[in-house]
Amino acid sequence: MVEEPETSVASVSLDAATVGEGEAATVTAQLDNAGDAAGSHEVELTVDGEGVATKTVIVPADGTAVSFAWTAPGTGEYEIGVDGTGAGTLIIGTVATETSAPTATAVGPDGSGDTPAPADSPVEAADTDDGTTGSDGPGFGVLVALVALLGGLLLGRRQQE
Repeated sequence: MVEEPETSVASVSLDAATVGEGEAATVTAQLDNAGDAAGSHEVELTVDGEGVATKTVIVPADGTAVSFAWTAPGTGEYEIGVDGTGAGTLIIGTVATETSAPTATAVGPDGSGDTPAPADSPVEAADTDDGTTGSDGPGFGVLVALVALLGGLLLGRRQQE
């Protein structure tokens, strides 16, 4: 005897907790089917408890996933869910990042970041765990190193006067 399809939302996830204004977030729901036969399931994407989109999905006996791409109407925090199962809070807007002063990287003769700066140098070594500067070649680190070197030279010359 073939059991009738019995579909439900097993889990819901967001692809990101924060996205920029005007960017879409992807919400994915994993659908289960406790029956032996495929069945149709209408899923509803909810934002702050209000339905914003629906999709009808055929759910095979081993389950399937369905995704929604949703773009918020503005900045803020939104509670996202599918069929009453919460995915979490989606934050739309500018991502607050910790700010710090840029640091320079001491560059070795071969262009790698393996040469540490002398202790009295205005240049600070900023290697990553793998011993590299974190880039594929010269870039912002080299520019900052040159500016810091020139600044140090100018400061030294000024103190001599």
